[in-house]
Amino acid sequence: MSERRKPDIHALFGAENLPAIDAGIASMVTHPATSDWLRQALLDAVRRDPVDALKDAELLRELMELRLNACLLAYGHAEFRNDDLEPK
Repeated sequence: MSERRKPDIHALFGAENLPAIDAGIASMVTHPATSDWLRQALLDAVRRDPVDALKDAELLRELMELRLNACLLAYGHAEFRNDDLEPK
């Protein structure tokens, strides 16, 4: 089974270069593999205050991780840990 690795976002978009980050987001919005849900979330997020958007995104991630663990445990699977996504 192939291991799925988290992409290096800083390398892809530029760590602190706003035009490069915005261009990267625009590229993701137009990429055919981007889900409709993520596409709309990105379009909405870039129009918001970045601090508020980040806080909401962090809360969403935390809630979805809790839900994932509840689903996994309900079906007898091992618990997911966020560090499972970190490159090795």
